[in-house]
Amino acid sequence: MLEINKNFFEHVNALNVRYCHWKSNEHLNQALAGMTDLDVLVHVSDRSDFEKALTKFQFKKVLSPPDKQFPDLEDYLGFDYISGAFTHLHVHYRLVLGQKYIKNHHLPIEDLVFNNLIVKNNVFIPCPELELILLV
Repeated sequence: MLEINKNFFEHVNALNVRYCHWKSNEHLNQALAGMTDLDVLVHVSDRSDFEKALTKFQFKKVLSPPDKQFPDLEDYLGFDYISGAFTHLHVHYRLVLGQKYIKNHHLPIEDLVFNNLIVKNNVFIPCPELELILLV
């Protein structure tokens, strides 16, 4: 796990920010190591605290090309000074799904997700049953 990810998630956990890594959790270890993206869903009421944490850890907002910008989704890059690796966060503030490059369906079950979390590697994720429902 990259040190920036370890410290960042410890920090947001200590602040009681409601978030979860919500998809591709079978690859969570690789994502925390900077080998793939982290898809993080943040409770809309905790957006401000989450964004302050991003600033504290010097994550930089990245603006995607217009055809890859989607509602309530922002991209952030962080740099791990110990390893020299980058980490990439896809920060979702609503569950907006769809086909590749077309995210146009809001699935209004964010509260259900946040009420059914477990912890893996000190990161909140949906319980396996809920993750299966999201995949289907």
